[in-house]
Amino acid sequence: MQAASAVLVEEKQKRGLRQPPDVAPNGTGMIGPEYTALTTTLGDVTSKRTTTNPDFAAALARQLASLDLPRGATALIVLSGSFVGGDVAAIAAVEALGLKPVLVSSLGSSMWGATYPEFNLLDILAVLRARGVIAAKSVVAALGGESGVGRDMDPAGIAALRAAAARDGVPLIELRPLRALLEALMERVSAAAGGATPAVAINIGGALIGTGSCRESYEFPPGLTKAALSCTGGTPGLVMR
Repeated sequence: MQAASAVLVEEKQKRGLRQPPDVAPNGTGMIGPEYTALTTTLGDVTSKRTTTNPDFAAALARQLASLDLPRGATALIVLSGSFVGGDVAAIAAVEALGLKPVLVSSLGSSMWGATYPEFNLLDILAVLRARGVIAAKSVVAALGGESGVGRDMDPAGIAALRAAAARDGVPLIELRPLRALLEALMERVSAAAGGATPAVAINIGGALIGTGSCRESYEFPPGLTKAALSCTGGTPGLVMR
């Protein structure tokens, strides 16, 4: 997590994308601007800063270690452009424990996340892979935002994300309705996991593809959940499933 910060600070400095100290006082390189063509919803900058702390990765590793999963077990991680710190922390924790990460990325972002069109979530992960900080690559991505397909996103933002997916070689699924989108994403997850059910599913942020539209999705408890999750109305997301 510390290595990721160092790389992202250097990269953003080189690209002229550093945020001012009043927005990103900790200098982690993981905070973006408030509003751009990628911004989908409101966001709280203090929450974004919290997930950039290296201790957040340590806390996730501790929770995962408590499950005593065998090395090589599959860990589904639904990433959100809204929380770069949370995304990197989850990947770092899973890889540190010798689990196999299967990444599904929701690319849109609420305020202060991966909101630079020219340096969005896929670009951030690509730089971290190139520098040897992480190894995992997204197996599939969705635009995010309303309905999971960017309905509330600026057309310029959508174009930037499509270009990033093509540049990184990540399949971008834009199916409607939500159920069809989720089925397509599940197929990619199943293929990446060798047909097995992931041993653990990690949801970062509030991406619709992760939590879904069930009433229970909005009551989803933070932290570690071992009980089965019900859906009495709506469509369950990847983590709910």
